[in-house]
Amino acid sequence: MGLPVPDSIVFLAIAVAVVGFISLAVRGRGGRFRTLPMWAGFWIGFGLLLMILSLAPRWASLPLLAAVMFASLRTYFFVAPMRLKDRYSVLLAYATIPLILWPVYLGNVELFFNVVPVTLFLVFPAVFSIGHDHSGLLDSMGRGMLGVVFFLYCGAYLGLMTHLDQDVLPLFGILVLAAELPQRMAGGRLPGRFLGRLVLGVLVAGAIGYLMARQFGVGDWVGLNANQVALGAAFISLAVTAAHLVTNGIASDLEMNAPSTLMGRGVFLGRIVPAVYAAPFFYYFLILVG
Repeated sequence: MGLPVPDSIVFLAIAVAVVGFISLAVRGRGGRFRTLPMWAGFWIGFGLLLMILSLAPRWASLPLLAAVMFASLRTYFFVAPMRLKDRYSVLLAYATIPLILWPVYLGNVELFFNVVPVTLFLVFPAVFSIGHDHSGLLDSMGRGMLGVVFFLYCGAYLGLMTHLDQDVLPLFGILVLAAELPQRMAGGRLPGRFLGRLVLGVLVAGAIGYLMARQFGVGDWVGLNANQVALGAAFISLAVTAAHLVTNGIASDLEMNAPSTLMGRGVFLGRIVPAVYAAPFFYYFLILVG
């Protein structure tokens, strides 16, 4: 008798449970390991979002994605405060969410690729420049555009992937976990220089993806063989590494101390940004190999 839910959903739930178990098991070692259960807790919520986007009709699931995008953007603007005069740009960012998700709902990729770049990358800089006092413009524009790119542009790709296959989003979540867990366990303290750590992280993620495909057939859900799953995991590992670089740079620029990076709004951004940042990478990877 078949399962009442797709195998991909079951496997994603198992992957989140395994990550949670590992996180709790190593928590007692202290240091960077003590934050792993909270990261795994975030993935319970994010994994549930991926499941709902995968299973529910778009008229029901995309409003949930819009709410997550709104909450994430609001959290970001709290951590990276804007100038008072930029309140109209912030309001525009919130108002743009349904505009971006409308072509996603329709599945009109051409409309998405025309509306989103023009709105995000041409209209927003002009709105940021309104007024006579331009002091702090570049800093404010950089902060605002980073939030828009992360939570509007990248986040919308989660919705776009619902048009590819029902099993794409669960596979995406599994591969992000496979890429992130080794990096979280290592805590950026792998031996060697950055390039060596990057290559090692890509190889580990690719190896995990390959083994999962060979042993459990995770790529079969969307027509990918083991080599393609390994390559997809490697692409996601690159994206996760890039996202960590950006979030660390933001934390350094905002002079966030250690406690603020381990709890509260700052740590929430450190967890959700790698997940959404990897979405465009995986989407285009699937288009290329499809």
